[in-house]
Amino acid sequence: MIALPFQKFQLGNCIINCNDMSVTHLEKSECLPAKVFEFLKLLVLNAQQTVSKDQTIELVWEGNVEVGKRGVGNAIWQLRKTWNELGLDPDDYFKTIPKVGYQLLLPVSELDTEPAVYQQNKRSKTQIIFALVGIIVLLGFIFFWQPKQKNTLPVTPEPRRITHYEGVEEQATISPDGKRMAFLWQREQKPAQIYIKDLVDPNAPLRQVSMSVHSEESPTWSPDSQSLAYLQIEDSDECSVRIRDLISNQDREVDRGCSKLRFRRNLSWSPNGTTLAYIKSVGDQKAVFSIDLTSNQVKQVSIPEDEIQDVLLEWSADSKQLLYVREREMSAELVMFDFTTDETSTLPYPRDMIIGLAWQHKKNELYATALKEGSFVIEKLNLDDFSTTEFHRDNTISSLALNKAGTKLYYSNHIGQEFITVRDITTGAIHSQVISSSRDLFGQQLKATNEILYVSNRNGNWELWSKKDGQNLMLTNDIGLVSLPSVSPVDSQFIVLIKPKGKVDYQLYLGDRRQNQLQSMPEFEGKNIKYPSFSSDGENIVFSVMEGSNWIIQNYNLDDKSFTQLHKANARYTVQTEKGLYFSKENHSGLFHFNFVTNEENLLIPELSKGDWGSFFVHGNEIFYVARTKEKDLLQKRNLDGVTETLFELPAKSIRTGRAIAKGAGGQVIVSMLGINDADIFELELNVNP
Repeated sequence: MIALPFQKFQLGNCIINCNDMSVTHLEKSECLPAKVFEFLKLLVLNAQQTVSKDQTIELVWEGNVEVGKRGVGNAIWQLRKTWNELGLDPDDYFKTIPKVGYQLLLPVSELDTEPAVYQQNKRSKTQIIFALVGIIVLLGFIFFWQPKQKNTLPVTPEPRRITHYEGVEEQATISPDGKRMAFLWQREQKPAQIYIKDLVDPNAPLRQVSMSVHSEESPTWSPDSQSLAYLQIEDSDECSVRIRDLISNQDREVDRGCSKLRFRRNLSWSPNGTTLAYIKSVGDQKAVFSIDLTSNQVKQVSIPEDEIQDVLLEWSADSKQLLYVREREMSAELVMFDFTTDETSTLPYPRDMIIGLAWQHKKNELYATALKEGSFVIEKLNLDDFSTTEFHRDNTISSLALNKAGTKLYYSNHIGQEFITVRDITTGAIHSQVISSSRDLFGQQLKATNEILYVSNRNGNWELWSKKDGQNLMLTNDIGLVSLPSVSPVDSQFIVLIKPKGKVDYQLYLGDRRQNQLQSMPEFEGKNIKYPSFSSDGENIVFSVMEGSNWIIQNYNLDDKSFTQLHKANARYTVQTEKGLYFSKENHSGLFHFNFVTNEENLLIPELSKGDWGSFFVHGNEIFYVARTKEKDLLQKRNLDGVTETLFELPAKSIRTGRAIAKGAGGQVIVSMLGINDADIFELELNVNP
C-alpha cells in the first residue's frame, strides 16, 4: 500500500480524505475504489511530475502486468469520471502523456483541520458561536412568523451509491426483511460471484456466498431470508439452478439447462416460497419454466414462437401471476401468465428493449428499465390503467430491485467506454483510434472516401458518425434510434437501419458520402429485416427477412430493385460473396456457409460464439473472425482448406461483442474495443404514500 505523509489534503478546489478514500468539492463527496485511490496517491506523491505506466503497474498492481495494463486505463478514467461528477473539469487536474504515463497538474497542500479556502477571515470560536446562535434565532423567527405555504412541486429523489468496488456490481436483490442485499460482483478477468452486503451496518464486511470456480449470477431470496437461489454457469455454458442455505451453507442443485442473459435477472422466487421461475432454451427460443420446490415438478410456462426470447421475471404478491418480457429483434413487450388459468395476456407497453423490472405491489406499479429514444430510463407503469411516467434518468441503467416494503428502489448504473481502433491485421499494432469520453463502436471503413463510419453517443443520443482526416462529423441528427451501419466495398454508399421518432418499425436508409445524402428506402417499408450488408460486388443488399412464420435470406438488387430469395435459414447476420453465403444464426454458436452450386449448408467455424454473431468478414479465400479463451481475445484467419492461423492476441474481454471487427484498407482491421467495464448499485427512496 502506498503511504502518504498526511491523511487529508487539498488539491485545487477539492479535498482528499485518505481515511475513507473520498474526494469532496463543496457539498458533494465521492468515494473511490481502493486501487483507484492507490493510483491517486501515487500521483499525489509525484505531483506535477510524470508517473510512468510501468511505475504504476509495479507499485499499484504489484507487478501484475496483464491486469495492470487495463487497470491503469480504468483508474485514470475513473478519476476523470469522479471529477466530472463533482462538477470539476478533469483536464485541469490530470494530463495523459501519450505512450508514457500521467501527470497530476496541480500542487498538493496538507490540511490539518479546515481547508485553506475556508480559513480566510477566520473568526474566533466565540464569534462563530454567537453568529450561529444569531442565525438560529433569525431562522426561528422566520419559521414561526411567516405564513406556511404548501410545497406543490414534486421532489425528485437523489440516488445514493450503495456499492463502489472495482468491476461490475449487478443484479441487486433485497432480503424480505430489508436488512441485506445480495448481488453479483464481477472483477477483472474473474468469474462473477455472489456477495451479500449488510444494509443496516455500513461497516460490516461483505460476505461471499458462492465460492466455486464457475460464474454465478441472478441471486434471489427465499421469503424467510434464509436461503438464496442462483444460477451457476460452467465453462461449457452449461447452466444449473441452485439453492444455498445461508445458515448451514449447504448447496443443492434443483434443475439444469437454464439460460443466462448478461446482467439480466432470469431467476425469481415466488413470495409464497413454493416455486422458482427461470429461463431455459427451447430450440432457438428462450422460454419461461417453473419448478415446484415441494414436488420438484418442472413446468414450461411460456411457449415462444420462432425468434422469441422470454426473459426477466417478476411475481405478483399472491404468487398467482408471473410477469415476463417477450422480446424479438429490436422490440419488446410485457406478458402476464396466470397460474390459476394457464392463460397469458400481453400488456400495452411496447418498447425497443426492456432490461430491468421491479413490481411495486402496494401501489400495483411496475418499474422498468426501457430503451427510449436511444437512452435507458426507468419508467413507472401503472398496472391498473397502464399509464406511464418517466421516473428517473441516469447513465446506462440496467437491472432493478425493490425492497419488500416498496419504499426503496435499487438499480445498477453501468459505465462503458467502447472505442474503435484501426490495427495492423497481422501484428495487432494500432495505427489510429476513434476515441472520446463517450461510447464509439461498430466502425466500418468506407474505402471509396477513406473514412470510418461508426455509432456513438458522444452528443447524448445514439447517432451515426464519420471520422476522416482526424475530423468527426455527425451524419444523423435526432432522426431516431440508429442501428449498425454497413458500407459498400466498391463505392461511397452505406446502409443503416433507423427507427424514426414516433414510428414502431425500423426503416432501411441508403446513404452516399460523396453526395452527402441519406434517404429512406420505400421498397423496404413493412419488411421486418435484420442487419443488412452489401454483397462483395456492391450490387446487392443482403439481409434476413420474416416471410410468414419463417426467416429467409434475401438480396435486393440496387439496379433493378428486385428481391430474390437466397436461402431458408434463421440467419442473424449474412455476408454474400461469389463463393456463397456466410452467416451466423440466432441463438447458435458458429459461422455457417451455404454453397450456391451444391445448395448445401455446413457449419464452417464452430468456435465463433453466439455473442460474436457479426465479428467476422471474408476477404478472398480467407475468413477473419474473433475467437476467445479465458485469457485471450484472438483474431484468427481460416482458409478454404480449414487451416487456421492466429494473427494477434489481446487481453480477454477487451474486444467488444456483437459486430466488433470489420475489414480495413491496406492490410488493416477495424476493431471495437471495450475500454471500461464498471457498474455500481444505487438506491432511490420512493414515496409510497397514497
